[in-house]
Amino acid sequence: MKKEIPLKMWHTFQPVLEKLEGVAKQIKSSQYAIYLKDTDLQSDFFFTCNSTDYADKVSVGVKPGWDHSIQIHKVDQTYADARKTLENWLNILK
Repeated sequence: MKKEIPLKMWHTFQPVLEKLEGVAKQIKSSQYAIYLKDTDLQSDFFFTCNSTDYADKVSVGVKPGWDHSIQIHKVDQTYADARKTLENWLNILK
């Protein structure tokens, strides 16, 4: 995966991706640089991430977006905020 996504994205997300702990799995996708799905077969929860035209931003899609909603949330975020979003999403799944 390291050679398939921008290096900054790799360095930002890899420490979190190494600790998925069976709650989510990486899916190879031509549409997203990072695509994760909940391992629960009954769930449609996901996390997606793509680079944007802006050097310090990524486009994130996540379901659920918050712990109080099951709606899809899409937003452009800084790398640091996107990493926090991923960590929060994984905590929701646990």
